[in-house]
Amino acid sequence: MIDMNNPKDVGVYDEAKAWLLSNYSGNSWCAAVRNKKGVLSFVPRSSRPCYGEMRRYGVSSTRPDDIKPGDLDQPIPAGTRELIGLRLGLLGEPEHVARLVSFLYSTTGPYRRGVNESLETLTGTKGGPVAILMTDTEVDPTILVASFMASRNLRGRTNIARQFCSLVDDYGLTEAEALFACIHWNVTWQDGETMVWFAPADYFLNFQSDPLLFSSGDSHDLSNGRTFREEEDYNRPYLAETFKTEGYKHPPLPVEFRKHGYQKQSLQLVADYVAEVFRSRIGQKAAA
Repeated sequence: MIDMNNPKDVGVYDEAKAWLLSNYSGNSWCAAVRNKKGVLSFVPRSSRPCYGEMRRYGVSSTRPDDIKPGDLDQPIPAGTRELIGLRLGLLGEPEHVARLVSFLYSTTGPYRRGVNESLETLTGTKGGPVAILMTDTEVDPTILVASFMASRNLRGRTNIARQFCSLVDDYGLTEAEALFACIHWNVTWQDGETMVWFAPADYFLNFQSDPLLFSSGDSHDLSNGRTFREEEDYNRPYLAETFKTEGYKHPPLPVEFRKHGYQKQSLQLVADYVAEVFRSRIGQKAAA
């Protein structure tokens, strides 16, 4: 944890905050690591291939048998991980983005085991959230990275924050249902028409994830009960299984979503299907 009464710690915190507010793009994140001598160092990672460097590999890792991708040449250094920050890169009206970020990184949202009350949302010059920063890293590292991957999935999609708000305000979905929909469907508005792209993000959130686990934030512990601060390395091979229940499958997709490519569909169709996914699972649990 960052000691705000320690001038050196505060200096690293200020450096991290300034770095996150700079115009970095892509998969950009930062950390602060304290070595065995108690020295805290700032660790910036700008425009990286993914978030796979938020852990170590090989004999120095807590998961030494996991395969290390060849393009990850800057793994986080050894030491106590005291701070973590993420550059968001989400597009849209500031008030829409603020609502999406507020739920995505909420301590009552699906990724609650990967965040805590120390989380700060940093606001950019245009008034919307551009980054998050946590100074208490006693969180599940696998869920933390899963939340970063959710941000990556949503990044660059021009109308995604508007889509999230519309699904809640106009179509009656809960915030958890709307987030699940936004992750797996990309919706754009062109000349007043709705264009829907069904693209399951199975690399970090299996499409067949249990909707009740997702909405309750009751994710599986895939990190040996240890935290990011304790140098536990996130479970890369099973990252997508954080909300999986063995044998569970959603109701069949509507035929309109079984085709590839953009299609003119109503956002109502997305809302209706996602609501049915959550509703049918509640019925299954009640009947069990």
